[in-house]
Amino acid sequence: MGDVVAMPKKRGRPRRFSTPEDFKEKYLKYVETIYDEEFVEVISYTGFAKFCGCAVQTVYNMLIEYPELKEWAAEPTADTLVVGAIKGKYKSTPAIFALKNRCGWADKVESTNVSSDKRVASKEEAEEKIKQLLERKRG
Repeated sequence: MGDVVAMPKKRGRPRRFSTPEDFKEKYLKYVETIYDEEFVEVISYTGFAKFCGCAVQTVYNMLIEYPELKEWAAEPTADTLVVGAIKGKYKSTPAIFALKNRCGWADKVESTNVSSDKRVASKEEAEEKIKQLLERKRG
């Protein structure tokens, strides 16, 4: 008779999220639950972990292992925060900070002209300025 080879036993608990797609599916169910419950809970990774019955570190580990999940989760998170704020369920200031910190939102950046000279140069003045700049570049 041949030798019997024992297969190694899997140790530890089974993974809470088997694949990134599994994570996404559960996250969307969590978001749906927040909508169904009229935004009683503010969306968070801690809330998601509780929803899934796991430690928040399990969620963070998944986000570290699959960085694209964090970027993906930004959209449903942002939608939930915005709708909750519009419906008056979330205060707008904390929602804005969450959008900036978790979803990559930023304040609108406006550029301003820092020149105090508001007149338009004549063709001759412009040519002279260009000539001066070119001379400085060469010299």
